[in-house]
Amino acid sequence: MDTSFRVRRPQRWDQPYNGGLDAESLAEVRQFAPFADLDPNNFPSTHRLEDILCKDGGIRHLEYGDVVTHLGDYGSTCYLVLDGKLKVVLDDPQGLVDVRHRKLKRKAWWKLLLQPWINSTVAEARDVKSYEIQTQVRDDGSGRVVDTLKDPRRVSRECRTADLVAGDFLGEVAALTRTPRTATIYSAGETRVYELRWQGLRDLRRFDPGFAAFLSRLIGTRSFLPLLRANPLLAELPEAKLESVAKYLSFESFGSSSWYKELVDEDPIVSQGDHLDGLLLIRGGFVRVTRNFGNGERTVGYLAANELFGMTELLDYFRRPGRLTSRYTLRPVGYVDVLRLPTDVALKLLLPELESAGLLAKKDLVRRAAPISDPLLRDPLPAPLLDEVIDRRIINGTSTMVIDTNRCVGCDDCVNACSVAHNGNPRFVRHGVQSANLMFVNACMHCRDPVCLIDCPTGAIQRVSESSTVVINDRACVGCGNCARSCPYDNIRMVEIRGRKGQPILDLEHERPVRKATKCDLCVDQWGGPACERACPHDALKRLDMADRDGFVEWLTR
Repeated sequence: MDTSFRVRRPQRWDQPYNGGLDAESLAEVRQFAPFADLDPNNFPSTHRLEDILCKDGGIRHLEYGDVVTHLGDYGSTCYLVLDGKLKVVLDDPQGLVDVRHRKLKRKAWWKLLLQPWINSTVAEARDVKSYEIQTQVRDDGSGRVVDTLKDPRRVSRECRTADLVAGDFLGEVAALTRTPRTATIYSAGETRVYELRWQGLRDLRRFDPGFAAFLSRLIGTRSFLPLLRANPLLAELPEAKLESVAKYLSFESFGSSSWYKELVDEDPIVSQGDHLDGLLLIRGGFVRVTRNFGNGERTVGYLAANELFGMTELLDYFRRPGRLTSRYTLRPVGYVDVLRLPTDVALKLLLPELESAGLLAKKDLVRRAAPISDPLLRDPLPAPLLDEVIDRRIINGTSTMVIDTNRCVGCDDCVNACSVAHNGNPRFVRHGVQSANLMFVNACMHCRDPVCLIDCPTGAIQRVSESSTVVINDRACVGCGNCARSCPYDNIRMVEIRGRKGQPILDLEHERPVRKATKCDLCVDQWGGPACERACPHDALKRLDMADRDGFVEWLTR
């Protein structure tokens, strides 16, 4: 007898974002650019313009001091100001606004020495008093937590700010490219903004050519120059030269933005033997590089953010004109954002400048900027291992925990050291993906593309200053579990916290146990780096930046 239930699979728009829009609000949003110029005829019946605007967006009602974006937070929405005024904080000399993003302090040396004896014997113990100094928050009526500045009048007096008024559009770069917000923005009074999540922004760009062109111009104006400076080769050029190049760049995306939910094979961006129609700068995500091998393809490497593709082919054509074809096939690993500089512009403006500055003669510099720079390229990693780290997206890690099982004796010194460093609570489990004698452990990898940050409603999960270390602010965490659900590597755990003597900590309103997100924080408050790595007596454990292929191979062959 079949006793199973039959239910309809949940659909994207079953729950409109932020309450959705009614007809009157939709008409108001459509009065402003860029939404006024959208053509409903460009959209298929499965993705009607009205559905995207109404169900992927909603109106937020802000009060004085409510924060729209925090500097350094990873956002997934963009905004249109409908009425009222927002303030952009341009300079915060006193640290009045972005206290959540200050560098964490290390523990005093004497506390480190006493850790084994003063750590709590209660699992996940917390000092309840520490939660009394939370950032002020309120509910905006849609069930969302709104962060509010403690003293917005002082911020207005002592910080340099700029105004955003009705019709201003903001936040599109962070929403599309998974990059941190570049400024803190707060409400200067009663203000209404239309908020659109990235899924809707993506579809508007996909179906409406005019909107796609608008976004490219906007992203170019606001972010292309910093992106060019991030590449080690291009950073050597004067800013005036980069500006002349930046105006010709176009922004393109490939693959699936939901790669962390479903891994699929993607169509190539460039195929081996095709005409090379531009120099590509990887903006975000990763690409797999392959060469034809028999009737199939062989992986020969991968590229990550700030790396160039096509430099070798363009250089050869620049010096000895002939056929300009790609020597490799390039595929997105999940998703990738790229900046494309047209071939003719690269040949006329960029390469002559690099040549005259003597930069092209610096082989190490060129290799760092464009790792795919050898026509007979073979990645230093063994082929099976290379495919494994790409297929499982382990290349995302800037501090991936790798254990050589040929050397590991199972002593658990690494786990014990982690426990001591975190008040008796280990922040990783000694198992994970196995490839030959290597284990990629279930510990936070501190990803280049940290999708866990995207849906955090309070900004509790964040990077430490400008480093790649991703940490969780325990006081700001509301226990929603979004980060744990988003992490494609199962490296974040939700735990029920207790008082110093083991008493359960309950939610004041619902009388339910309070949960917090926990994970590896690279021992940011300890001296000497990750305790797990320092504790291993057999050199079997290493935290590795997966973009440093040479460093990985050096450790493998030590």
